[in-house]
Amino acid sequence: MTKESCVVINNVQIPYIIKSYKKSKHIKIFFRDGLVKITKPKYVSEKVAFDFLMSNTENVYKGYLKSLDVKKEKIKHWIDNEKILYRGENYTVCRKVKECKNVKIYIDDKKQMITITVPKNLEECEIKKRVDKLIKKRLKTETEEILMETLPYWNNMMNLNHNTVVVKDTIGRYGSCIPTKKALQFSSRLAMLPQEAVDAIVVHELSHIVYKNHNKDFYSLVQRYIPNYKEIDKWLKNNSNQIYI
Repeated sequence: MTKESCVVINNVQIPYIIKSYKKSKHIKIFFRDGLVKITKPKYVSEKVAFDFLMSNTENVYKGYLKSLDVKKEKIKHWIDNEKILYRGENYTVCRKVKECKNVKIYIDDKKQMITITVPKNLEECEIKKRVDKLIKKRLKTETEEILMETLPYWNNMMNLNHNTVVVKDTIGRYGSCIPTKKALQFSSRLAMLPQEAVDAIVVHELSHIVYKNHNKDFYSLVQRYIPNYKEIDKWLKNNSNQIYI
């Protein structure tokens, strides 16, 4: 089951997903950003995995609520002095209220500041909605521009070619590859990362054209071009909470 479903525990509707993995030896439950993920070995049925979930309802309920609190902490509210990761640096948010009709954003690279101009009497929920939309659009455009330079460089260096590339607003993963089609997909949040991290992600996905799985040969290929890949990968995992909007 890869499709998200819901279960009701203590009158709360909790979304969950069940995934099978070859290397899994036991059924495990993880909590991330308001989603319960159950992983299981391929030989274990989904019913058994679901029964395992229901046999741990109290822990699932507590874990789910805690993950919601963590998610709230990550989300940007676009208020003064809030920090946002952009091009690998922490930019400071500055909000200004003016007599205007539309929300506008201006990014000052020298001051490392993002100025947000909002109309008077606009509700907070509407401000967030509009700023989110503008920021996501800006990130998507910039990520596409970054990839227009980064991909050709690594295609040439690795003597590999991709057929298609798509940029989407995803936070679950930075990139993916369908080796048989040489199709690449990247998160628009790449524009928030330092260039060396973008390079590592691009090389990682291009390497999947050669090796489908994350085996020893795969990582040898990645590290041939990105020697400090392990350090960058660790940084990406430790800073994943900074790409939320």
